Amino acid sequence: MRTLARATILCSALLCLPAGAADLRWDILVGTSAPKLVHPGLGARAEVLAYDVFRDLPLGFSFGIGYTRIDPGDALLARKVFVNQNTNGTPEKSGYFLDFKLDAVWFFHVKGYERVGLFGGLRHDMFRADFRYVGGDEDFEVTADDWGLGIGARGEMRLSKRISLVGSVGLDFYPVSTLYGHDATYSSSGGATNARDDGNGYTYSWKDASKAINQPRLLPSLMVGLGW
Repeated sequence: MRTLARATILCSALLCLPAGAADLRWDILVGTSAPKLVHPGLGARAEVLAYDVFRDLPLGFSFGIGYTRIDPGDALLARKVFVNQNTNGTPEKSGYFLDFKLDAVWFFHVKGYERVGLFGGLRHDMFRADFRYVGGDEDFEVTADDWGLGIGARGEMRLSKRISLVGSVGLDFYPVSTLYGHDATYSSSGGATNARDDGNGYTYSWKDASKAINQPRLLPSLMVGLGW
């Protein structure tokens, strides 16, 4: 329900445009995103683009929802930071994130392209990581739900009367992030709740949590697909 509510809020400004005020197109893209500039993952995104919104201004709007599978991080360090110092069990891990984007797009003409634009706007990310330790009786999830900003560029080349090849590059940034795992939380602002220690007097902090987990913070992406 929370995911649906957030998506509704982000796209309402686009979908509530007056009827006939803009032309709409749909894009399906696949590509890669790399949290922290490393550990690239594969994903897909669906976008709706409104263009020709204003008669004398080359400005449009787009809304997109993406899903990316990634390596969630260091399973052994994550266990120490969020749970305890136990090392028994064989670690297994999986991770993904959903991202929602709402952009303003400034279009300009480039020879050979149907449409080219620079975009920027609001981002919301929902990160989920699952760590399991087979034979160690431990299974926990680490999550993050963060707001951020993003910029990028997109281009379209017509393939047929209705279909276009679409490509985009982007860079998203989440200035404040909080990681939740087990009953511990660590925030990039410096706060922590139920922070664990290493048994030798050292208390783990955001720096350790962020090192253990590959949550999106600075997120470049490269996508390609089809639009109609």
